[in-house]
Amino acid sequence: MYRYFGYLRNAIENMSLEYGECDEESMETCVKLIACNAAYYSRAVGNRDIEEDLIQEGLTGLAKAWQRYSPDKGCKLSTYAEYWIKNYIMEAVNSQYSTGIKMPKNLRERIWKVNKLNDKYSDIKNEDTRVTLIADELKLTKDKVYEYMELYFCMGYLESLDSDLYEEDETPLVEMIRDENECSVEEAVMQKYMKEELNECLQSLNKREVEILKMRYGDEKMTFEDIGRILNISGPRVSQLCKSAFEKLLRSARCRALMEYLSA
Repeated sequence: MYRYFGYLRNAIENMSLEYGECDEESMETCVKLIACNAAYYSRAVGNRDIEEDLIQEGLTGLAKAWQRYSPDKGCKLSTYAEYWIKNYIMEAVNSQYSTGIKMPKNLRERIWKVNKLNDKYSDIKNEDTRVTLIADELKLTKDKVYEYMELYFCMGYLESLDSDLYEEDETPLVEMIRDENECSVEEAVMQKYMKEELNECLQSLNKREVEILKMRYGDEKMTFEDIGRILNISGPRVSQLCKSAFEKLLRSARCRALMEYLSA
């Protein structure tokens, strides 16, 4: 990581000529942010060779932040740029360098946090004790920590179904094991965690709003009039409550996280 500090300082100094002066403290912080994030995510995907590429992505994120930054925001450039640096590096990891199961970046980030703490507590030989510490620190259940640890292994070590069966045979592995009636590993993981995110989103609504959405968009897909007859209210009132529920969901941070599953 440290071998890139000189290069990063020069890059940021040149950037300051284009986007405006940067004080010494902010420059040092930006250097460390880019270098540390690039080193961390290159280790997370098990490929240290991409560290320099991730540094370039971090510099792109910094440039984006610099263009949008204004002292009127009430914070230092480095504080404002932290989100952009991390976001650009993570986008590159997810789109170009991830292996194994593909998943939304918010879920991947949670898995990496669990793995980072697992490394931190690696001196603790008792796995149950180690998992308990991780669960307490991240406010997760122990079962969820175990799930994320298993998924971390899958992220890096699953063989692609598009790879050749043998070096001398160009037959893709998928043609040998494909079952049209079964969903892929990626689809199974996505469906499982998307359902969990959806249930957490629905917690921001009251009981009647949840009931209306389930009747309207569930398996039966009932009309507003049918729902109204069950709840003893008018069809237009059901429509109004449905619209209100969607507005609440769109304002919640959980809903924005859920959108990542739809675009993954």
